[in-house]
Amino acid sequence: MGPVGMAVVRDAGGAALPHGFWAAVRVWLEKPQVANRRLCGAAVQAEGPVPVGEGGEAPPSLGDLRGGGGGGGGAGQEGRAGAVELGRLWREVRDQLVLPPPLTPWGRAGELRAVLRMLLPRGRAAGPPVTELVLQDVYNGTVTFLPLEQNSEGKCLIKKCNIYQIQLTHIKDEEWSVSVVAAFPEDWFSDGIAYPKLTWLGSELLSKLAKWSVEQKPSEFKSTLSLISVAKYNKVYQGLKEKYKEMVKVWPEVTDPEKFVYEDVAIATYLLILWEEERKEKGLTKKQSFVDLGCGNGLLVHILNNEGHPGRGIDVRRRKIWDMYGPGTHLEESTIVPGDSHLFPDTDWLIGNHSDELT
Repeated sequence: MGPVGMAVVRDAGGAALPHGFWAAVRVWLEKPQVANRRLCGAAVQAEGPVPVGEGGEAPPSLGDLRGGGGGGGGAGQEGRAGAVELGRLWREVRDQLVLPPPLTPWGRAGELRAVLRMLLPRGRAAGPPVTELVLQDVYNGTVTFLPLEQNSEGKCLIKKCNIYQIQLTHIKDEEWSVSVVAAFPEDWFSDGIAYPKLTWLGSELLSKLAKWSVEQKPSEFKSTLSLISVAKYNKVYQGLKEKYKEMVKVWPEVTDPEKFVYEDVAIATYLLILWEEERKEKGLTKKQSFVDLGCGNGLLVHILNNEGHPGRGIDVRRRKIWDMYGPGTHLEESTIVPGDSHLFPDTDWLIGNHSDELT
């Protein structure tokens, strides 16, 4: 039984690998949606070292853990809960696990690192989140993905049919290989969302991992979505999408309704969660006010007004859809005089999603 897929990677000058491989794995762990578009994202619930063998409890250090998906403080309590959950899960599933060839068994003690993550399907009808325990073995260059499920008694079990492993192997000189291996390929169950077909893992995912491994560059910019909880974003987005889906059917503009409606729902979701976190951090009770400069169809203003945020949208041209929103949505057809930095002194936030409008 061979690997599901294998790609040979050339590391010119020997500057990228093996650290580039681990950076690529990190992308797949934290942002799986960049490869699998049927996922909204992943929420990392806990992370830290776990003992390879039976001996020693060696729970993860509190400072080495991340709790509950990020975005909004309380890391101390979440970290403690994450440490307990990670240690408990590992003790519960460790005895269930025997890695068959061609999966690589664990390396030396102290080299195994566990990540507990939740995969978040995109779409309301996509099913519940999927929990995985991911084990990184730096010594052997492997990452093993263990899907978890609970039985009727609440005991955590490994869903053995969908165990897979990503392997990095040094061939010679500047040549390396990246492989994807399934533990039981004949029993692989594809739900088409969190778990695509094995052919997808061996082609699409593998090609991206191989490319990222030698192209990863450190960025000085922080991902905007990392500022909020991906799990919360997914939940709020699905709720707003359901609430405003009728707008697609009555859209009077010549533009594509699905693109513009769901795009503005996504922007509104992000702002609503970000503003909620800001109110918590600053101890505010009043919802933030805003002005949307160049509001276009005005749907973002309509959603934010409906969700309780006082604000208005301004655009140089009135749209037909404005008449459909009702008096609770505040839109103005007007130009803005450039150079005046005190146009909106009583407004908390200025919004603009195009560079020409911002300038």
